[in-house]
Amino acid sequence: MGFAEKRGNYWRGRYKTAPGKHLTVVDERGKAVRFATKGEAQRAASEAENKYRRGDWRDPALG
Repeated sequence: MGFAEKRGNYWRGRYKTAPGKHLTVVDERGKAVRFATKGEAQRAASEAENKYRRGDWRDPALG
């Protein structure tokens, strides 16, 4: 499942894509999303991981 990571004064959501590889929750432009709370970051990371596992995930860097 996704997890939250404290980064200074904000939280970011992270999720596992392969052994030893994690991605950060990003917006539609590919920029990392900064969350105010740990719970928000965890929920977003879990949703992103579920999309990735279902095959619905699209790499924002590809346009």
